[in-house]
Amino acid sequence: KELKILEKYMPEQMSEDQIRKIAQKVIDSGANEFGAVMGQVMAQVKGKADGNVVKKVVEEVLKN
Repeated sequence: KELKILEKYMPEQMSEDQIRKIAQKVIDSGANEFGAVMGQVMAQVKGKADGNVVKKVVEEVLKN
């Protein structure tokens, strides 16, 4: 019951596709090291995405 109440007030989480687009834009702008990309992406998705999900997506995008 508590979770249902809290979910009403929490911001909606971003999808992996949305995070992937942001990560790709950061990489296209010149960042190519994991730490630099993570820092810039996390700044843009703060409060809207779980850090573990962002890490997974950034690693995937950097591998491609």
